[in-house]
Amino acid sequence: MSVPNTLMPSRGNRSAPKFDPKQPRELRRYFSDLDTHFARAGITDAAIKKTNACSYVDVDTSELWESLSEFSDATKTYLEFVAAIYTLYPGSEEERKWSVADMDKVVGERSRLGVISLGDLGEYYRQFLAITRFLRSKNRLSEAEQSELR
Repeated sequence: MSVPNTLMPSRGNRSAPKFDPKQPRELRRYFSDLDTHFARAGITDAAIKKTNACSYVDVDTSELWESLSEFSDATKTYLEFVAAIYTLYPGSEEERKWSVADMDKVVGERSRLGVISLGDLGEYYRQFLAITRFLRSKNRLSEAEQSELR
């Protein structure tokens, strides 16, 4: 029994993948969502994947991605195309997700604004924990430094 070939969602559909170029950290999720749709639709052709990847983003982003040699060169794989896109968005790579400067910004901002409600405290704690755990996992922050900043 074969699985029916589902179509890709249309641009603007609530299930369509979304990427905001001003939020480079969302790029990984965008491509993950695309891969899920490709698998459901049975799409394996690199050229079709590249075209679809460009179809869900805004016009300027689409034109930028289509200008890459990895887009137009039929010998380049979809993964090479995706890798080329990641280079356009500093901060989108998993290795550089957070920096010490990001941690300093969160701590400084909360020091300046203060903690007025439990919601403020919870928001700060979640941001702080996400950033410092990442930095610790990459050996860019010690446990003592993390504790000192709390």
